[in-house]
Amino acid sequence: MLRLKYIFSNIIALLAFTYLFNNCSIPFSGAETGTLKLYEHTKKYLSAKLESYTDGKWSLYDKILSWNDSIALINTSFDQTLIDYYGDRDFPQGKMAITDRKDLYDFLKIANQYKEYKYIILDIALDDKALLYDDSLAILIPQMKNITVARSRKYGLMEALSPKAGWVDYYKMPYETGFTKYIWGTNEQQSLALRVYNERDNKNAIKSVMDFLFFDGLRLCQESSILSYKIKFLQRGIVSANSQKGNIYAYQNLGTDFYDSLIVNNPNRINKVDKVRGCIKNKMVIIGDFFGNDIHETYVGEMPGALINLNAYLALHNGDHLVDFFQVILLLLFYFSLYIIKEKYSCIKGKSSFLQLDFAQILIGITGWGVFFNIVALILYVFFDTLYNPWLPTLWFTFIPQCVKLFKSLRSLKKVS
Repeated sequence: MLRLKYIFSNIIALLAFTYLFNNCSIPFSGAETGTLKLYEHTKKYLSAKLESYTDGKWSLYDKILSWNDSIALINTSFDQTLIDYYGDRDFPQGKMAITDRKDLYDFLKIANQYKEYKYIILDIALDDKALLYDDSLAILIPQMKNITVARSRKYGLMEALSPKAGWVDYYKMPYETGFTKYIWGTNEQQSLALRVYNERDNKNAIKSVMDFLFFDGLRLCQESSILSYKIKFLQRGIVSANSQKGNIYAYQNLGTDFYDSLIVNNPNRINKVDKVRGCIKNKMVIIGDFFGNDIHETYVGEMPGALINLNAYLALHNGDHLVDFFQVILLLLFYFSLYIIKEKYSCIKGKSSFLQLDFAQILIGITGWGVFFNIVALILYVFFDTLYNPWLPTLWFTFIPQCVKLFKSLRSLKKVS
């Protein structure tokens, strides 16, 4: 009975530690990103083989995304203008390229005038160093409904835009170059995705209790998560939703694709207003830099920051941040079974030449547990589209028994002395 209590308390502690660790905004020493890249490459390879054997009828990327909105992708990479850049104490330091504010203003003005869009995510650095160029936007954007703009600690933001802004910063280890974890934040300091979720889905999430427990309504949830990227950046300007064979959306350039037709007497001429309205009507509009300075390396490949934020919103919309208690129960039973099996085999001595190998020592070792839990994580990712961190249980099953042995040894030595 005491042994069962020890095992059960160990499992509860592991699950609690997993929840707290997953809330950490910094990835686990690069291991998370590296293993996820390996899982994604394996899934792509197996999916290609499966599609070739079934003539394209089956794929490993066919998990349905519970989201029906159409998307309009507006690229700002090729619509830049140079402005004077001033450093500290207003000392001139040269020129800085920013998104053409006139094209952006014209686009948003038409959108606001007709109000035919569903939502606008504006992932553009509205730097306070470009203040003179943003005055018109600072007046227009606060008047608009269903819009969120990006803000970052790397640059300032005009005070007038703060009520419409959400944070887009993320953290990483010093030797990492890519993006791994998205920080949801709380209602007091919302990320861009969380603000869109609260406004778009009429929510009031996420609230913290004692700064380590987080809730969406009455449901326990995470403060940060590794995204599953239901929408992928397959190639320059192409996005796929739901699966690699899913809905395809092509980007449009902010300036050139919305200019008035140069042929004035053309009877089929479509003016700028009609082009903008046709592009955004009944759609979620994503405005950002798809090919320039806002490209981030992820475990599924290169991804524009605007699409990372869109995937983060979709994760919230689909409840990926919520703690699934059914999965918690399955994990509890899974870990309990492992403890029982480990206890059983560690007690077997000499019953066969195969079992004479010290299974307890092999499984307790980092290599043994690491391989085992990585296989479990790979199966869950490839076949069930579920993210599972194999490194926490690996460390737990490796070091906790050793700590218990050390504690018992010290206690016995104390009694002897």
